[in-house]
Amino acid sequence: MRHKESDLQTDCIFWIRIQYPKVQTVPSNADFKFSGNDIRRMITGKRMKDMGYIKGTPDLFIALGNAKYNGLWIEFKSEKGKQTKEQLEFQKTTEINGFKYEIVRDYDYFKEIINKYINDDNLPF
Repeated sequence: MRHKESDLQTDCIFWIRIQYPKVQTVPSNADFKFSGNDIRRMITGKRMKDMGYIKGTPDLFIALGNAKYNGLWIEFKSEKGKQTKEQLEFQKTTEINGFKYEIVRDYDYFKEIINKYINDDNLPF
């Protein structure tokens, strides 16, 4: 079974690390799968929550501000994928706080938004 969203994210990370090696990218634990029995999964879930993991966190954060935004959050979705309630809430909160939020469904769109985000501010990359 192909994992379209994670494959897309992998391809995009590979591209940005070559194209803009100085840009820091921070993936989230969004696709983390809990293993083990019910008790082990509950312990892992509690520990992640205690460590600050927030349900709905996008897949990738571009830790680079520009003239308009404090940074860029990216949620990778398949062609028909939809945001969860928690993802919609996260998007609203981050946009209110001056961050850009994008939903990426294909590789070319990722390259387009990254190039625009970085080059709009004439950053030295």
